[in-house]
Amino acid sequence: MASVHPSGADERSRLDAVRRAGRGSRRDYALDPRPIARGGQATVHGAVHKPTGVRVAFKKAALRDRHSLARMRREIEAARLFGDHPHVMPVLDASPAHDWFVMPLACGTARTLAAGPADPASLRELITAICDALREPHRRDWIHRDLKPDNILRFDRRWVVADWGLGRRPRGTTTDPARTRVGGEFGTAGFAAPELAVNAHLAGAQADVFSIGQIVGWACTGRDPQPNVPLLPPSGPWRIIAKAATAHDPARRPDGVDGLLALIAAEFDPEPAAARAARLTGAIRDGDGSALVELFSLAGHAGDDHARFFDSVVDLPADRVRAAVAADPATAAEVVRSAPSWYAGTAPSPARRRRVVTWLLTIAGHAAGLGEWDLLEDAVDSALHLDAAGAAADAGGAVRAWLSAQSGQAASIAAVSLRRHPEACARHTALIGAAAVDHRIREAVRAAAATHPAAAGPPVPDGDDAARDDPPGDGPTQGDLSGDGPTRGGPSGDVARGDSPGDGSGRDDPAGGRRSEIVVVAVIGVVAAALAVTIPLLDEAAGDQPGGRGSGAGASDAQTGLPRRPTELADTPQFKNFVKPWDQYPAWVACRTGSGDTLLNGSFPARRAEPEPPVHSLSCGNGGNLTVMFAEFRPGAGFAGVSQRYLSAPAAEHPVGTERTPPSGTHVFQWSATHRALVWTDREAQTIGVVTTDSPAADLVEIWSRYRA
Repeated sequence: MASVHPSGADERSRLDAVRRAGRGSRRDYALDPRPIARGGQATVHGAVHKPTGVRVAFKKAALRDRHSLARMRREIEAARLFGDHPHVMPVLDASPAHDWFVMPLACGTARTLAAGPADPASLRELITAICDALREPHRRDWIHRDLKPDNILRFDRRWVVADWGLGRRPRGTTTDPARTRVGGEFGTAGFAAPELAVNAHLAGAQADVFSIGQIVGWACTGRDPQPNVPLLPPSGPWRIIAKAATAHDPARRPDGVDGLLALIAAEFDPEPAAARAARLTGAIRDGDGSALVELFSLAGHAGDDHARFFDSVVDLPADRVRAAVAADPATAAEVVRSAPSWYAGTAPSPARRRRVVTWLLTIAGHAAGLGEWDLLEDAVDSALHLDAAGAAADAGGAVRAWLSAQSGQAASIAAVSLRRHPEACARHTALIGAAAVDHRIREAVRAAAATHPAAAGPPVPDGDDAARDDPPGDGPTQGDLSGDGPTRGGPSGDVARGDSPGDGSGRDDPAGGRRSEIVVVAVIGVVAAALAVTIPLLDEAAGDQPGGRGSGAGASDAQTGLPRRPTELADTPQFKNFVKPWDQYPAWVACRTGSGDTLLNGSFPARRAEPEPPVHSLSCGNGGNLTVMFAEFRPGAGFAGVSQRYLSAPAAEHPVGTERTPPSGTHVFQWSATHRALVWTDREAQTIGVVTTDSPAADLVEIWSRYRA
């Protein structure tokens, strides 16, 4: 929309006069005969406020049905709540029936005023204004959900956010949640975040971050984005920013508008990346946990420029690496996947190359311990890629030792990666005749040797001499390679025998026997080193989402010490009695002390609230899609309020089977955008239990019925 009236101090004074005189009377306005903007929901006319003679914009609903009026009422409400902010379009007057309202007349929109691709300074001004406008609404749990160039207006020489008609009020205050129906289109195609099409009511601030990222792409390219496809600038800092903001998974986007502004500052502000990385590294060594997450986040969102953070992330102590992985596995995966490209066009020393492979295997071990199987696969893929390319010939022993120590799901993933990198298997043919090595790994190496005979050959030496070139403390030790994951002989995998030629003992092949001895010694070394190294488990950095990232913790073995029965963590007799039936569940991978959402403190992803911590809490995960959580409260200290929050939570949107009619005393509700939950309580013992899943096939009531007290 356009105006011939420039704004200024005098204009603001005249607009204040309209606001003071506003009385909700349509007769106070003389509308121009032709609209200046028309849409499916409303029409905007230039108008004159008769009592003051001030030019304004008059917006009226195109329809008067219930949903259209509710949309305009929401737009008026948001503008009145936040319109005092300089980057939010205010409302000057409005109809009591919510079928029209008056606002200042803007001189144009971001779209109509665009004159080709935006220059960096102008674009930063635009994006900063949008972020500043959304900070307070987001703090108060309002989500715009329809950010696009047409809804960013130029007024009084500044950008303002307008049109809150699709905005979501704070959870619990929405008048009709069904209006944002599940599974329907919502927002403006191309600019709307993917999760809005799944459940617009549960979308959070990251949905607005996605839209801002698409606005960046639009401003840099001059093209409108396609639905659910990030529109990225061709290169440069804005590409890095847009890529981070438009990640498909909301959890991988910057955490709200301040996180996005921090990323923009990192790209455009004068501190060099290397200096910032060095500063963060120093803060990490001083025990600053937030600096740790920030460093990995910078590296993970660095696009094609991860290499500038190489020394900082690879030289971190092993316990700090584990904390970073636990805090944000998705960002760790971004860094891990970039490792093979760190040496493009360079010739680093063998020791430097070996550090990368050893670091990747350290990440893989931690990923196995946390149940982060995708991250494990990424780390092994990158390590094998470097190994196969000859970039880490002196790290072959470390790779072989790590492979020898795997079992269960970790071994299965390693075998799949080996099949993808048959050329790497030439370094590890010694594993074929080692009966102590998981049969899937042995078979993957054997298959590669058979199908790629040119790649097969004598195993590469372990490079022990080269290892001595490392300075003391340079990179993780071999003991760190095992991380927290399952090892051979643990509960998650059986030792397969008789798969290799002969009996696997090496009696028919002296060379094979020697290779087996090397492998067995390597396995013993890895296990012994792992037992000697205590890696602190930082519960506060672990993933909090039940059944999601970080919930499938590692196996209960000598390396992790994590129990597999909830009673092992219950501290009082009544708490033990409450959780004891769940000891019988056969597939718990690990149980942990509660943290974050698994504390059962009354705050959970679908309904945030002021937490009321229990005196004891614990959770157990099956390494897949089932998590059970328990909490015990002191008498009169939180049980009533917390239990009521769960029992009164909105019912699950897609209940399965008997979840539609849960037994008395239980409630099946929406835990998050992806997870359902069942809650039950024991008022006498002041205890609460919640079991969650994202499986469309699992019936929580049926599962609960088997293991309830």
